Amino acid sequence: MNEVPRKPFRIIIALAIAVLALAMVFFIGPSVIHAAYRATTSAATIQSQRAEYRRLEEGESGLSGAAKAASQNGRYKLFLWFHARGLDIDEGDEDHPLWHPWAELFGYWRG
Repeated sequence: MNEVPRKPFRIIIALAIAVLALAMVFFIGPSVIHAAYRATTSAATIQSQRAEYRRLEEGESGLSGAAKAASQNGRYKLFLWFHARGLDIDEGDEDHPLWHPWAELFGYWRG
């Protein structure tokens, strides 16, 4: 009687399930994180952050040196703040790789 060993079959199934779970986290994770951040952020906070971003953007033309660098750094942090919530600010038409949402989330978390 040619019985198929069960152990290798179980290992293959377990690996397939693990790969599928990791793929789901990779592709769906950023959307879930964006939704969680948006759910806990008030519309007033979003508007005030948008106003701060615009204020920094408009004021940069008159700055130079360290002041300009500090303004750009503050604007970048706000850029990540918006993207962590899945909101657009100061967008271009560039294509992004699949891992780009994760890169922005990790950038936001690093502060």
